[in-house]
Amino acid sequence: MDQAVLSWFHRQCQNNMTISVPIVKAKAEKFGKDIGLTSFKSSEGWLGKFKQRHHINYENLQTYIEVDDCLLTTALFTDKEILDLVRKTDDQEQRRSEDEPEPPPIIKEALEAAKLLEKYFLYHQDDSISQDMNKISKKIQHSHWCSKIRHTKITDYTQ
Repeated sequence: MDQAVLSWFHRQCQNNMTISVPIVKAKAEKFGKDIGLTSFKSSEGWLGKFKQRHHINYENLQTYIEVDDCLLTTALFTDKEILDLVRKTDDQEQRRSEDEPEPPPIIKEALEAAKLLEKYFLYHQDDSISQDMNKISKKIQHSHWCSKIRHTKITDYTQ
C-alpha cells in the first residue's frame, strides 16, 4: 500500500496536480481498502511516518500549482493501474528472489543446529536420538577442524 501511495504521489507531482494532506490520507485509505486492509486508517502519525520514510517535506504536500485540466499532456493512471503496477513489481521481485539459489549453510550454522537438536532430544528424554545427534555434532566439528588444518606442500620445503 505504501508503494501505491508513493507512486500515486509522484505521478501527481509530475503532472503538477494539487496535493493536500486530506487528499493523500483519503488516497491511502482507498488503496488500503482496495488491497484488503479494511481496518487501515490514515492518521496523522501514519502520514508523518510516510513523509519521513520517503523524504517528503511539508511544502511538497501544500504548494503544487493548480493546472487547468486542458493543459495536461499526459494521461493519468487510475488507482487500479497504480495498484497493478505495484503488484507487478512486487511479483517480479519475489520471482527474482525465488530464482536465486540459497547458499549452503556454513559449518557454524550446522553446528548450532545440531547442538540445538541434541538439547531438544535430551530435554524430551530420548537418549538414543540424543546420542545420534551428539555423533552428528562431532562429525561436523571433525570436518570443520579438518578443513582448518593446513597441509604441508612440497613447495614449503624448498624455501
